[in-house]
Amino acid sequence: MEQCISPTGEIILANVKRADSHWQKLWGLMFKRSLPASEALLLDNCRSIHSCFMRINIDVIFVDKSGTIVYLIDNMQPWQFSKFVRRGRAVLECPPGTIQRHGLQINDKLTLRVD
Repeated sequence: MEQCISPTGEIILANVKRADSHWQKLWGLMFKRSLPASEALLLDNCRSIHSCFMRINIDVIFVDKSGTIVYLIDNMQPWQFSKFVRRGRAVLECPPGTIQRHGLQINDKLTLRVD
């Protein structure tokens, strides 16, 4: 597992699981009934997502290749589609409230660290 660290050094997400395969990315968080506050799913090489077949709302953080936030979706509901984020290179699918709780904004730089 990895940790997601804020620009101030705060641990935003203690348990970030990386979706490594096509199937892990496709399956994602579909059919999950909950997502603990400290967990998230990281989708590499991703510029848009959907929340079809999901049962939970999520916060969505798009980052560029350097880890800088380029787009945010606060509290994305099931059966929604994100826009195509041209500068996006990875997406963090997080529990709802993550963006607000940590005051995340466009241009903040996040760091992933192996736990």
